[in-house]
This record gives sequence, structure tokens and C-alpha cells, in this order.
Amino acid sequence: VEDAGKYHVELVMKSDELRVFVNGAGGAKVDTKGAEASATVLVGKEKLTLKLVPAGGNALSGGGKFDTRAGAKVVLSLALPGQPAVSGRFSVPAQK
Repeated sequence: VEDAGKYHVELVMKSDELRVFVNGAGGAKVDTKGAEASATVLVGKEKLTLKLVPAGGNALSGGGKFDTRAGAKVVLSLALPGQPAVSGRFSVPAQK
């Protein structure tokens, strides 16, 4: 979980999907309907930029192919309706 502006954002990375959950103050879920978001995923020397789309409730998701065994760095850009864009940085540990 990392801070992105005034939001707390949890990132879940699988080998074929990136999912982000957005929470506000006190852990309140933030509706992502109408949100615009992207994630830049760096794995080793590979770089992939994904468009993330609302996935119901406080979730956003995007598909791709990731080598989760190597670990990754992810930079998130998030703009919720009527709010300024915010960003967050994540380090994803290597998965076995």
C-alpha cells in the first residue's frame, strides 16, 4: 500500500493482470467509476505502459504479461472525476 496524493492505493500484480484498489481517509473505499489511470511497469530492462480501467467498486485493472519472478517497479497515474491527477510508486518484490 502506497500513498498517491490524498489516497491510499493497494497494488496487486499477477502474471497477467495488474489491479489497483483506491481508498480514502480512514480506509473508506473510493469509487473509481469515471477514473482515468495508467501504470508504467518496469521489470528488468522491459517497460510496459498499461491503461487501467474501472473494475467495480474501488478497483481499477489492466492486462499484460509480467515476469513476476523478477520483481518490478510500478508508477501509477490516477485521475478521479473532478480531482487533480495524482501518482504513486510501488516496488513489487520478486514472486516465486
